[in-house]
Amino acid sequence: MRDLLHPLLMILSFAPLLGGAELVVRGASALASRLRIAPIVVGLTLVAFGTSLPELVINISAALRGQPTIALGNVLGSNIFNIAASLGILSIIRTLPISRRTTWAEIPVAFLAALVMTLVAPNAVTRLEGLLLVSLFLLFLLYVALTMRRQAWDMDIPGGTDGRPVPSRGGAAILILVGLGILALGGEGVVRGAVGTARLLHVPEYVIAATVVAIGTSLPELVTGIVAIRRGEIDLAVGNVVGSNIFNVFFVLGTNALIRPIETIPRPFDHAFHILTTVMLFLFVFTGRGRQIERWEGVLLILVYGAYSLSLLLFTG
Repeated sequence: MRDLLHPLLMILSFAPLLGGAELVVRGASALASRLRIAPIVVGLTLVAFGTSLPELVINISAALRGQPTIALGNVLGSNIFNIAASLGILSIIRTLPISRRTTWAEIPVAFLAALVMTLVAPNAVTRLEGLLLVSLFLLFLLYVALTMRRQAWDMDIPGGTDGRPVPSRGGAAILILVGLGILALGGEGVVRGAVGTARLLHVPEYVIAATVVAIGTSLPELVTGIVAIRRGEIDLAVGNVVGSNIFNVFFVLGTNALIRPIETIPRPFDHAFHILTTVMLFLFVFTGRGRQIERWEGVLLILVYGAYSLSLLLFTG
C-alpha cells in the first residue's frame, strides 16, 4: 500500500509545476517590461536559474552524500532532455523562431558548455576544474549584463499582451519568487515519487539519475516553456532552455565540484548525445525556412532523445 504513494505523489506534483510556471512567466514578462529588457535576457538569467534550482539542490545533496553518479547523470540527462525533448515538444506545439543573437551567442555558449563538460568529466571533476566552470559561468553573466545595458525595449508599459495591467517591479519580483518556490516544490515532489517508483524496478542508480531524476528536474523548463508559448513569449521559452543548459554545466556542476570533487564514471555515449543535440539545435536554425525550429525538426529531436534513452538501457550495467 505504501508503494502506491510514490506514483500518487508524482501525479499530484504536476499541479504546483503548472501553477508555479504561470507565475514565473507572468512575473518575468512584467519585469522585462518594467526594466525595458528583452524577454530573452530574462529567460537566460533569472528564469533559467530558477528552473535549474531542482538540479542544483539535488546535485549538492548527491555530492555531500558521496553519490557522484546521481550528480553527473542529473546534469547530462537534464541537458539532453532540455534540448531533445523540451525544445522538441515546444516546437511541435508551435514553430519556434530563433533570434540572431541566440543563434550566434547563446547556442554556441551552450555548445561550449557541453564540450567543456566532456573534457573535464571523464574521470573526475576536481575543485580546480569546478573553479574553472564557475569562472566561465561568471563570464557568461557578465556577457548577459552587457547585453542588458545595450538592449532597451521600446514598448508601452500600461498593459500586457493579455490586456491586464503589468505589475510593478516589486509585484513582478514577488510573482517570480513565489512561482519559483512552487516550481521547486512541484519538481521535488515529481522526483521523489518517480525515484521511489523506479527503485522498485531495481533500475541502476545512474539510469535513475539520467532519466527519472533528470526529467523530473527538467519539468520546470518544459512547463515554463509551454506556458510562455501560450502567452506569446517565444523568446522566453527558448532562452530558458538554452540558459538552463549553460547554468547546469557551469554553475551546478562547478558548485558541486567546489563543495566536493566529483568522481565520475565514463559515459561516452551520454557526452556524445549532449554535444549532438546542441549541434542539431544550431544546425536546425539554418534548415527549412531558416532561423526557426519547425515541427518536423522537433519530431527528429524527440527521436534522438528516444535513442539516448535506449542507449542508457543497452550500455549501462
